[in-house]
Amino acid sequence: EVETAMRELCEPVQKRLSVLGRVAPRGGSEIEIVAPQSGRISFTDGRAPVLGQSVTRGESVARLTVVDDLSLRAPLSGVLTGVFAVNGQLVEAGQKLMTLLDPSVVWVHADVYEADIASVQRSTRAVVTSQNMPNLALAGRRVALGVTQGEVPGAIEAWFEVPNVGGRLRIGALVDVGIEQ
Repeated sequence: EVETAMRELCEPVQKRLSVLGRVAPRGGSEIEIVAPQSGRISFTDGRAPVLGQSVTRGESVARLTVVDDLSLRAPLSGVLTGVFAVNGQLVEAGQKLMTLLDPSVVWVHADVYEADIASVQRSTRAVVTSQNMPNLALAGRRVALGVTQGEVPGAIEAWFEVPNVGGRLRIGALVDVGIEQ
């Protein structure tokens, strides 16, 4: 056992460039829930849903009263990112009522200095970790590089797509990105 452990320790360590990243929604993963016809909107307990609240596909998120109640259901499981109506409000057909985000896959935007761009261009993988969750290490795949200027002066953004099973990474969270070189 000791011999095997020593052999593993002597193997070359994968070199990584470590940078700061931000979690963002993947393009096309947010949808709108709209009123299918004019009527009066009502929510459970008379209060609008809370931003960040999780819902499951098919769950009733509101009621629309026209002549009879019409239950509006979540078209997918996710997190509410916007609520644009209050309880009892009259709404028009096609009016946006809520936005819902599928957080199962997110993008992580990492700021890379121009001096490191050449080595990042050769890499397609990264490991995303969070100081808030020390046991979390998620694999990411580079989907874009140098598309936009980073938030840090002199940096360019590298975007990594990261499977986010269980929604552990929250949109807007700061994470550490270890870009394999």
